[in-house]
Amino acid sequence: MSRKNAEILLASLILARSASFLFNKILLGTMSPFTLMGIRFLIAGAILIVIFRKKLKGITRATFFKGVLMGFCFFILMASELFGLQTVASSSAALLENTSIVFVPIFESIIRKSKPSKITLLSTGITFVGVILLNITGSGFNFGIGEFFCLTAAVIYAGCLILTDRLSKKDDPLVLGTLQVTFMGVFGMIAAFIFETPALPQSCAEWGAILFLAVVCSSFGFALQPAAQKYTTSENTAVLCALNPMGAAILGMVFLHERLGAYGLIGAALVLAGIIIQNHKQPV
Repeated sequence: MSRKNAEILLASLILARSASFLFNKILLGTMSPFTLMGIRFLIAGAILIVIFRKKLKGITRATFFKGVLMGFCFFILMASELFGLQTVASSSAALLENTSIVFVPIFESIIRKSKPSKITLLSTGITFVGVILLNITGSGFNFGIGEFFCLTAAVIYAGCLILTDRLSKKDDPLVLGTLQVTFMGVFGMIAAFIFETPALPQSCAEWGAILFLAVVCSSFGFALQPAAQKYTTSENTAVLCALNPMGAAILGMVFLHERLGAYGLIGAALVLAGIIIQNHKQPV
């Protein structure tokens, strides 16, 4: 694969995953969060198990429990995202959650007992101002429970990235990823039976949205990104990741008629600027 084709593929995958905010927002109108998560990730996990069944043979107990732990952490992440999406626009949720890229180096500095770099402090400051502007409405500053869940998701996502980095050094990332996705579905369904009344999607449109989330956003998006990254640089990959909140914002405006307003647009630009600045310094 040429570098150009690899970057086109990467951009397509990232934009496809940005659609998950749109489809999740739509499905939450008729489905409960844990049920939605459980069905989506169980389907995705089943697909990955079929694709990577040969790699899963002879899996060790240590690798299995790593996958369970990663699945639980990402389950908490997705739960926070979905609860946030119940009251927050998909475009704002995507921008808030992607501030995780700023939290990662801060947490790493705390773990390593070192001072954050000037670039990290700059990107954090720009992003912080952007988040404030994103939550200014006609009635003033508005930071509700939905925004709290989205920022919580960003913090948890940063922790998930650090945990994944620590746990995946000696194991096949495709095996760990398959276990992670599968157990996200398992934990989602367990929570659904405890806190909700689980029910399957009732229409073809709902099933279509679920299958898009499972196949494109979860299964193929996960499997193809490592292959595409092989032919480009991590710096370019990191910059392309900024397409995620941009794609979610555009889709939300077009299909859900979401509007950020003047302050929101400036805030979105600042959040994206903070993400890109930090990406150049600490690609993920």
